[in-house]
Amino acid sequence: MTFDDGRSYKAAMSLDLGGRSATSQLSIVGYPGGTVNVGSTSVDNGVKSWGKFTTIANLNIVGKSSAIDSEVGNVRIINNSLSCPAPPSGIGGTACVLAETTNPAETWVFQGNNVHDTGGKVDKTYHAVYFSSGANHADVGWNTIGQNFKGYCRSLMFHATTGSNQYDLHIHDNVITGGYCDGIQLASVNPSQGTVEVYNNVVAHVAIASNPYGVANEAGIAINSDPAGSTSGTVQVYNNTVMDAGGYTLGNQNGCFGVIFAGAVINLTNNICVQPSAAQPYIQSKSQGVTGTNNLWSGAGAAPAFDPRPVTSAPSFVSTTNFALQSSSAGKSAGASSKASQVDIVGDQRGSTPSMGAYQ
Repeated sequence: MTFDDGRSYKAAMSLDLGGRSATSQLSIVGYPGGTVNVGSTSVDNGVKSWGKFTTIANLNIVGKSSAIDSEVGNVRIINNSLSCPAPPSGIGGTACVLAETTNPAETWVFQGNNVHDTGGKVDKTYHAVYFSSGANHADVGWNTIGQNFKGYCRSLMFHATTGSNQYDLHIHDNVITGGYCDGIQLASVNPSQGTVEVYNNVVAHVAIASNPYGVANEAGIAINSDPAGSTSGTVQVYNNTVMDAGGYTLGNQNGCFGVIFAGAVINLTNNICVQPSAAQPYIQSKSQGVTGTNNLWSGAGAAPAFDPRPVTSAPSFVSTTNFALQSSSAGKSAGASSKASQVDIVGDQRGSTPSMGAYQ
């Protein structure tokens, strides 16, 4: 079924009205153990929402352009299967999951979702998950993004196309693979207004060499001030595992981490960066304002000069697909306690001797 209310969109489910408050939600929830399918590749949007105080959970949502397009906040999107396997050729300025609002005080929760089988011959402004204008106060955690990657630019994008730069963002415990451009791109953030932190994420095989877009930003985790110099403060990036980021080298914008334009800066603590060769550097070329300590650097030569206590041994992952650390790993219990997550990506306590990377 397709719904069109005259606002130039079509959706399988349209939410014009939401709940009354954070404790009186409109909840659309699939029964545990059941399968509830919403949308299809012939419908532009699986869910289109203008309803505040809504919870969308345990659904299998498919859209042609977007599985979920939410035009307001105070929304919780929990434990859904989300896919856009056949977006229109050349589409841009949107995503398989799009979040934006005119009220920067609204909140967002995006947790436990699987964004998969998404993309095609799209523009470089089409992303898997995109938090756009007004999307502050966001908790984005325990998601899997990128399985069966089919073609899009960024896996997880934060960028305000209008209004102020974004803040109060908590990005954690996600597994991100695939993507032509950045794994996590904080393209317009202002941590001086509220915490911006990225921790316990696994970002692997992103910014791949087959990028069709020409010069675009291609890093594992990158931050930006838009426009340049418009923000201040420090983005805290800690206990992440970044593996094989930036196989696409045109423009020398590749690397595990990067700062694109001066403004907000980045502090790296207890991360693991593993690259296949020096052609994919640890830090994106021309990055400014990068500091940190107790990171593991492997595969691309000597550790960056800013890190006073680096580890430069191979990390000794359990396998090429399991990025937990073997007991003999040089990154085991080698992190700094000054900035560490209390638990790792699978919930294990870190204690007073945290390991480097997403796994304790």
